Amino acid sequence: MKQEIEFLISSDGKIEFTINGIKGKSCEDIEKIFDELGKKLSSKKTKDFYSSEKSTIKTTDRI
Repeated sequence: MKQEIEFLISSDGKIEFTINGIKGKSCEDIEKIFDELGKKLSSKKTKDFYSSEKSTIKTTDRI
């Protein structure tokens, strides 16, 4: 999945951003950078936040 940050700037100057494609808590490091730019009104997690940061490894049983 492609990693991207989407910005929406409304006519009253409010800025919303969505971090996509970064799994787990790694997106919080990016969020902290943008938090320094202004007052945070709200925050919600995307489905990527709840996804595992680690790759899934398939194993087979040996008999």
